[in-house]
Amino acid sequence: MSSPNKHKPTTSAQAPIDERDIGAMEALWAFFSSMKTAIVLLLFLAAASVLGTLLEDRKGVTLYGSSFYKTLLALVGINLTVCSLNRFKLVWRQVFGPVVVTDRQHIAGMAGSVSLTTPGQVDSVSERIAKALRSRRYKVTSAGVGSDIAIHAVRGRAGFWGPHVTHLSLLVIFASAIYGHFLGTDGYAPILETERTTGYYRRGQDKLTPLGFEVELRNFTIEFDGNHNPTGYKSDVRIHQDGREVHSKVVDVNHPLTWQGISFYQSDYGLNGLSVVITGLSGKSKRLSFTVVEENTPQGRRYVIKEMGLTEVELDGRKLHLLVHNLVPDYVGGEALNRSLLPLNPAVEVMINDRWPQYKGLDAWQRLGWMTEGKSARFKGYNVTIERLIFYSGLQVARNPGLPGVYTGFALMILGILLSFYVTHKTIRVHLTPAPEGVSVALGTTQTGNPDAPDRDIQHLVDSLSPQTAESQEGMHS
Repeated sequence: MSSPNKHKPTTSAQAPIDERDIGAMEALWAFFSSMKTAIVLLLFLAAASVLGTLLEDRKGVTLYGSSFYKTLLALVGINLTVCSLNRFKLVWRQVFGPVVVTDRQHIAGMAGSVSLTTPGQVDSVSERIAKALRSRRYKVTSAGVGSDIAIHAVRGRAGFWGPHVTHLSLLVIFASAIYGHFLGTDGYAPILETERTTGYYRRGQDKLTPLGFEVELRNFTIEFDGNHNPTGYKSDVRIHQDGREVHSKVVDVNHPLTWQGISFYQSDYGLNGLSVVITGLSGKSKRLSFTVVEENTPQGRRYVIKEMGLTEVELDGRKLHLLVHNLVPDYVGGEALNRSLLPLNPAVEVMINDRWPQYKGLDAWQRLGWMTEGKSARFKGYNVTIERLIFYSGLQVARNPGLPGVYTGFALMILGILLSFYVTHKTIRVHLTPAPEGVSVALGTTQTGNPDAPDRDIQHLVDSLSPQTAESQEGMHS
């Protein structure tokens, strides 16, 4: 006796559960291969990039190095990889293992399809068609189906790879950028004029990272136009290794110095100090150094003399006190006094007192006025000169091992675009069937670009299969 449940039908609710019962990996793969996922991720990436730019410009907040942005980039990369792999097998089969045999109904639905009857035998007509197609640079494959023959001809197969080469280029650029980010160098090296450094500071770190060689700043210069507007900031940089100079270059914003894969770009500059020389009646002189420090204000960077610039010096048996203060970065004189916050023509106000500390009042100080680099002033036989201003140059230190990969990715992108838009992929299918009047021929074509454009190759085949051409070629074979 059969069980009452033996022939119990499956409910409609059970079948969908079985159909959706796929593994987690399959579901994840399907998610990342979805076009909707790609669009959503690209929209999120575009929005995050715009937001990151606004935050960096207005708030000084860097979004591009955050875990959120890196995760978003990783998801876009996974999506591109999965989509490319999904399509790769299909394209490989289309290019290297096309389906040759097809029916006449399929050919009739192709663009520019033509049906005609030509005299001759199936084999001879097949040879004529193959020869005509090869003369127009088609790769021809044929297969017999009983008494019929199917022909598959393709030209411009490289066009199939255009979108995939473009996808590959994005992946190469993406992977190279990640490689360069984690294994590259990104830092800052401030160097005083005439001095050297053996390392640099990584971003966000205060510890000096060794370079493996010495970098010297021979001098820093600012170039001006006729209106005294700055046009260039240049650092004369020398590389020293094993006790000798091995490389040199004048570095500016767009012309870095590169040594051992590390590039130094002009990034910043500023005033770090000045030296004053006092010469006495006897001809003896003393050099005084003053340190300049930077202060960030709402109006911009401000330069001040450290510790008020008060210094005592004894020369020719007399004690002098020198006060160097009120530094202005872009001295123009007159009532305007200063033109900008950039240290384009720094000047300091200099005062001297030879009666300190007995007389400290303002009347005991002799004001020498505003003095720029190279300017001198006299005081009771003494000569006071602003000998030199000491600038520093801030060099961006960068090494990106992923840069060759990025260049390769851009080259692949150009190649993919050229293949996609300038290489026309065309497929012609032919089906030959014996007929009482000769051979029944069905022709059809598909192509990228404008599929509705008149097809000269099909017309060429039709002309080669016309009765006059066929009789002429049959006569030649006989």
